[in-house]
Amino acid sequence: MKSFQREEGLSEVIGFILLVGLLVVFLVLYQTYSIPVQGRDNEIDHMNDVKDTLVAYKISLDSLWLNNRNEAMEGTMLSTTLDLGTGGGYSRGGAGDFGLLTPVTSGGSVGLNQRDERVIVTGTKDNFDVVTYANYTPGAVEYHSNNNYWIDQNYYYQLGGVFLEQDSGSSVRVMPPLSFSKNQAGLLDPETASFDFTVIKLSNEELISGTGSVRIDTNLKSKGYFEETGTFRNITVSVISEKPNTRSMWNKLFRDSLVRYDIDSGWYKITNAGDAVTLDFFGPAGYLVEGKIMRANYMVTLQTVATGIV
Repeated sequence: MKSFQREEGLSEVIGFILLVGLLVVFLVLYQTYSIPVQGRDNEIDHMNDVKDTLVAYKISLDSLWLNNRNEAMEGTMLSTTLDLGTGGGYSRGGAGDFGLLTPVTSGGSVGLNQRDERVIVTGTKDNFDVVTYANYTPGAVEYHSNNNYWIDQNYYYQLGGVFLEQDSGSSVRVMPPLSFSKNQAGLLDPETASFDFTVIKLSNEELISGTGSVRIDTNLKSKGYFEETGTFRNITVSVISEKPNTRSMWNKLFRDSLVRYDIDSGWYKITNAGDAVTLDFFGPAGYLVEGKIMRANYMVTLQTVATGIV
């Protein structure tokens, strides 16, 4: 008797293999195209959050030295929390992090006084005495990203400003407390110049890396505020850095500030030579500059923030 081979089971196996193949193709396409887009968007949003956090940090620190003129804010602690990573989901295996259905978590680091910039501020009095108000490393609170899908960016707070540093160059996100003005008592009186600058110094050195959150605690040191007003023949501000992008940024910062306040080009001189960018502000010929130079010294500490606490 002739036997016939039944093929119903074979059809089910082939269908299952095809279904698995379709799922694999879908997963590969999802990982290739969708996950990088999600990861890129997450990291861009996170970098914007870092910028907003440092801007809020700048405003908070400004409030301390502004209010400290009556010595009421000495010792007041300000706390700011900064997320080091995007917080996305991932699976960890022997080969490291492997994003399956969600982007791999990015990380980063927060450093305190990890930069090499130096600031020098001097003023020449009307009796030709030269007074040095600052000659030190001002310090910085700096976030450096470790992104997986977006370009790495470095945001930092320094000298009362917020700055962005990346491969394409450095730029100013929030201006430091540096201002100029023209003064004229009457329509027939000559114009004179005023200069205000607050030199902010951050003390301590720390570095924390990872994917969690970091708390930045800051307080204005006791007797950490100094202010001097008077008349000067000239006031000089120099920023020293080994990085050409940083020097170019400060060069542009000085020029933009002077243009913004409509300061005559004959009232100042900017040089970018060697490792230093220098602004020499002397005002109109034959008249002294009304100057206000302030110093604010802060103590900063970093602390990891525990997560998962109920």
